[in-house]
Amino acid sequence: MSTRFTLTRRYLRAHVWLHRQCDRLSPKWQKRIVFGLCIVYFACAAAMIAQLFLPQKEGQLPITRSDQTIVDSPIKRDSLHRHVIEPIKT
Repeated sequence: MSTRFTLTRRYLRAHVWLHRQCDRLSPKWQKRIVFGLCIVYFACAAAMIAQLFLPQKEGQLPITRSDQTIVDSPIKRDSLHRHVIEPIKT
C-alpha cells in the first residue's frame, strides 16, 4: 500500500464521519456552526488585512552596518568549464 492511498482513505473516512455528525444536528445548530465558522474566518481575515496598515516594529539588526565592508574581487572563471568559455582576445 502506498502512502498516498492510505492518506486518501483516512481523509475520506474522516469526511464521511464529519458529514454524518453534521447530518445529525438540527438545522438551527447547523446554522449556528456555519455562522460561528464564518465569524472566525472573518476575524482572521480582518487581522491579516489590518497587519498591512499597522506600522512595523523597528528591529535591531544582529550585525551593525558600520562593521560591514564590501569586498571587491575580480570575477573568476569556472575551472570546470574552461573549454566552453573561450578567453577573450584583446
